[in-house]
Amino acid sequence: MTHRNQTRNRARGFTLLELSIVVLVVTLLIGGLLVPLSTQVEQRNVSETQQRLAQVQDALIGFAIAQGRFPCPAFVSNPPQSTD
Repeated sequence: MTHRNQTRNRARGFTLLELSIVVLVVTLLIGGLLVPLSTQVEQRNVSETQQRLAQVQDALIGFAIAQGRFPCPAFVSNPPQSTD
């Protein structure tokens, strides 16, 4: 009977080693999924920026055609101070 109680008590939970291996495997899986996801997000941001730049270029060309000139640049009232 004593052997049976020891077996039952031993089989109740997981050891620290087993739990650490599970945590390691889950971490590796999540890390493997985050790399392609971050690459896709960065590529989408680059694509959106290129589209916005193309829209700005079209707007400037349209302004130049309609007005015969490009718009004046904005004047900064307080230019940034040099840190040198």
